[in-house]
Parts: sequence; C-alpha cells; structure tokens
Amino acid sequence: MRLLLDSSVLLGYLASADPGRTAVAELLRMTVDGRIDLLWTDALRNEVQRTAALRPSVRKRTNDAEVARPLSLVERYAVPVPPSVDPVPQVCRDPGDDFVVAIAVAGRADLVVTLDYDLLALVEHGGVRFVKPGAALTAIRESGDGKGSH
Repeated sequence: MRLLLDSSVLLGYLASADPGRTAVAELLRMTVDGRIDLLWTDALRNEVQRTAALRPSVRKRTNDAEVARPLSLVERYAVPVPPSVDPVPQVCRDPGDDFVVAIAVAGRADLVVTLDYDLLALVEHGGVRFVKPGAALTAIRESGDGKGSH
C-alpha cells in the first residue's frame, strides 16, 4: 500500500507526549519494515520544518535536531515523488492543501494520512482516500501485508 503522510500527522507525532505509541509511529515502523511504501517530497519536508518552527506545541517538545530525526528516517525509506511541472489543480477547500493532493495523485498513493480537516473533507479524490492515522492502520491491516494495491 502506498501512503502519503501529510505534515499535520508528522507535526502531531512530534508534539505528542509519547510519540512512540502513536499510530504514526506504527506507520513509520511499517515503512522501515517494508510493509508499506511511504511517499515523500521536498515540498512536504519544507512544510514540516517551516510549520514546526512556528507551532508552539511542537517547539515545546522538540528542537530542530528532534524534528530532523524522523524526517531523516522518512527520507531514507520513502519513495520520492518527483516535483511536477504541471499546475496544481484546485480541489481542496483550502488552496494551500492542493499540493498535497497533487503529490498523492502523482505518486499513485492509496491513502493520504492526515489530521487536516480540509483534506479529510475530500474523502476521496483521483483514486486516493484521505484518512486519519488510525483508519490508515485499519486499512493496511485489512489489505493483508500492506503491499500491492497500485
């Protein structure tokens, strides 16, 4: 199964009092174990870094090195999605989230894992479902080993 983790779930993971017990931690373990393909781009990395620097809940629990650690893990195991030269279509009620949809469609994601209500409101677009982390774990478990959808 191919997943894209939106910045909102990575920021929630970083702000968690016990990040190792989160659904996102389990998704990261599944990525390292090769059970799922995690899609990634520089645009997502930049958004996580920029937003982490501005969000008090993240700054209270982390520093720049602690933000970089999970991003490095993601980048080591993720499937890179090349940047598109095509214009990003407007499909989300928050135009700032359209790039996430475009990355997911270009990378042939099965799921976008997010806590962003503007993305969750899409439910599905271009063959990609938008779900919260717990629902992603359920979908992966129901699919068997996680591999082989697209």
